[in-house]
Amino acid sequence: MRLKQLISAVMMSAALGGGLATVVRAQGHPANIPIGGAAPAPEGAASGQPKQLDEFVPIDQLPQVEQIPAANLLIPAYAFVWVAVLAYVISLSRRLGAVEQDMQRLEKDIAPGKSR
Repeated sequence: MRLKQLISAVMMSAALGGGLATVVRAQGHPANIPIGGAAPAPEGAASGQPKQLDEFVPIDQLPQVEQIPAANLLIPAYAFVWVAVLAYVISLSRRLGAVEQDMQRLEKDIAPGKSR
């Protein structure tokens, strides 16, 4: 039964963004044991997360770490999509050309006056 509770606590902590250290502290184990190679933060130390804002802040006033460099991801994504669309159109045109050649050959084969 204790194992089920521990597994449930680990899963709930992971879903809420906590880690195994949160579960260990919640289970009554010493909190000063480093888990996963991370030493516990000293009392009063900043958690590393920015202060949550309660109002709208324009993007040019946000700290640089808050801004996602979208161009680094967006430009290659658009380039990949355009290359894929171009390859698809070229593939379609080649297949259409082959179908047109087959149609012309069949029209010659069934032309009036030509018998087998």
